[in-house]
Amino acid sequence: MSAGDFNGEAERRRLWKLAGMGLEFAGAAIGLGALGWWIDGKLGSEPWGMLIGGCLGVTGGMYLLIKEALQAQKESIRRIERKRAGKEPTQNETDRK
Repeated sequence: MSAGDFNGEAERRRLWKLAGMGLEFAGAAIGLGALGWWIDGKLGSEPWGMLIGGCLGVTGGMYLLIKEALQAQKESIRRIERKRAGKEPTQNETDRK
């Protein structure tokens, strides 16, 4: 594997991680909204279950999104600092993330 392939693979991993963050957000919002909708159907409490579920889903999704974004930012800063110091991460260091 050449150095260029290694950097391309690391970039793909970062991009898939970002895509996963968006899917987690959407999944939390839609999932809890749907749960609220189901509860509304069972209890006849329309539209409160869906509204509360949707709000909880968006709040939980934002929490997950911010948590992952801060972690990605820390990793990016560490990578930049290593590059400035002349230390490129090894494949083992990148695989642990």
